[in-house]
Order: sequence, then C-alpha cells, then structure tokens
Amino acid sequence: MAWRNSTLRIQDFLAIAGLALFWYLIVPLIGAFRVQRYWRQFRARFLTLQKMPLLNYQLSCLRTEEPSLYRCIGSIEAVNDKGFLWVRNEDVTVAVSMNWAQIFLVPPEGSQDGFLQRLQWTRFPLVFEDSKVYILGPYCTNLEGSYFCSTKDEPLIVLLFDGDEQDVIFRVMKAARQPNEYWNSITSYSLALGMLSQLLITMCYSGRPALRFFVLVALTAAFIPILPLLPPGVLFTSIYRRWWRKARQYRSNRDIYELQKQIPPLHHVDYVAESLIGKDIQFYQNRSLLLVLYAVIAVGFGIMVNMIIVFFVLQNLFL
Repeated sequence: MAWRNSTLRIQDFLAIAGLALFWYLIVPLIGAFRVQRYWRQFRARFLTLQKMPLLNYQLSCLRTEEPSLYRCIGSIEAVNDKGFLWVRNEDVTVAVSMNWAQIFLVPPEGSQDGFLQRLQWTRFPLVFEDSKVYILGPYCTNLEGSYFCSTKDEPLIVLLFDGDEQDVIFRVMKAARQPNEYWNSITSYSLALGMLSQLLITMCYSGRPALRFFVLVALTAAFIPILPLLPPGVLFTSIYRRWWRKARQYRSNRDIYELQKQIPPLHHVDYVAESLIGKDIQFYQNRSLLLVLYAVIAVGFGIMVNMIIVFFVLQNLFL
C-alpha cells in the first residue's frame, strides 16, 4: 500500500510538472520555431531578390508571358480602394497590386532593436501616402497592363521606410527577425491555458488533505508566467533581456555579413560595431548561441528562486 501511494504521488507530481512544461515551454517553442522559420525564409528570399534589376522605363515596356522579377524604390504617388497603389521613381511610375502582398514598416534610422512591423492593406491608404517604398517581386503583364503583383509562389514584398535609400537594404536585414521568438502569436494563449490547468488541479486536490503538498505545487506552478516580473527574480529577468538583446544583435550582424558576402558591391560598416568588423559568420553564430544560453540560465534561475519563495509563502498561508 505504501508503495502504491508513493507511485501515485510521483504520478501527481509528474502530471503537474508535465502540464507546466507543455503549456509554458513546449507550445511557445513550437510557435518560436514557426516564427523563426518564417523570418529565415523571408531573409533568404530578400537576399535573392537583391540580385534582380531595378525597374526602369525600358524594362517596364517589355511584354512577357511569365512574370519577371524586379525591384523598385520610389515614393507613393496615389492609392485607391481597389487594392492598387502607384509608385513614382526618377524614371517611371508603376502600378502595384497589393492583393496578397507582404507589407512591412521598416524601423527608423538609428534603431538598434527595431523589427519589421507587418501591416495590413486596410490600414495602408489611410496612413502612409507619400511615403518612401521599396518593392520587390513579380512584375506582371496582361490585358489590364503591366504592374507589380503577387503570384502563388512569389508574394510581393512591400517595404515602407524613411531616410536614406542606400541604407534601406541593411536596415531591412537587421530588422528581419522577431525581437524574442518565445513571445509569438500563441504564447499568451498557451500561458493562459497553462495557468488554467494548474488551477483546475488545485481545485481537484484541494479537498484531500493527503495531497496538500501537490496543491501547493500546482498553485505555485500557476504563478509561473508572472514570476519573472516579481522580485527578486526580476533582477535576473533584466539580465536575461540584456543578454537576449545582445544575442539578437549578433544574429543581425551575421545577416548583414551574409548580405555583403552574397552581394559584393554592398559594403557598409556602419551597421556593424567597429570591434566586430572582419569577424566571420561562425563567430557571430557562436557568440549568439552562448548569450542565448546565458540568458535562459538567468531567467530560469530567477523563476526557480521566485517559485521557492512563493511555495513557502503559500505554505504559511495555508497552515
């Protein structure tokens, strides 16, 4: 009987720990890998499109059966409610179909931790008329005329920016990643479900004095999402944020290095710290991984410290 009770208690503890691990870590990490994959594909496609020619008047007059890939940098001249905008540069004015286009707002010049902000076309005409725009993707020709368009395999990339046109490529590469992959579109729902699952366990066990320890463990686990924001663990959270931000900067430097490597004419050292100029991709990768490891250890230690404190506080409250 004692052996059976011990086994049941281990199972109860594993159930609490397993639910916490699943909702607080595994599910957000699935979203993190999904977000990371999206931005990796975006950067790879952006690099490929940099090799395409800039659209000029002569190229705009060509008629081809299949869409051609071009780039265009200019300013927005007009928009309409049918999903089109017109972009003007020094040589030509072109139409752009915004249907299925990927629209992003590039961070301002000098931003160290900025990221590409995804926009919806419904907000576009109201806010961004006369803005500078960088367009990359298919240029289609049909009975309606010639214009930039999205295809099934090649969605149009539309980037809104300000400042120097020569720097926009580096700014895009630097900002083309999530500030923190853990915080993605499913994280908040996952944390809420994790807290709910722990509270349900607490309610189920609360009427059984023999399981009082597991009630306290489950109730402590329910507080995990807010523990990084409570003292004294918040100190380690601040260290985690600093190291994570530094790791992201190393990854951004790696992306800029890759841009300069693939497109030799592009050389711009202002977006890489002077002490890091001349380093190879492996250096940036290793330094980034090391800082991520330090950051995870810091926030994990802070959460564990706060969990111990919360557990003993709850224990004293329910004596």
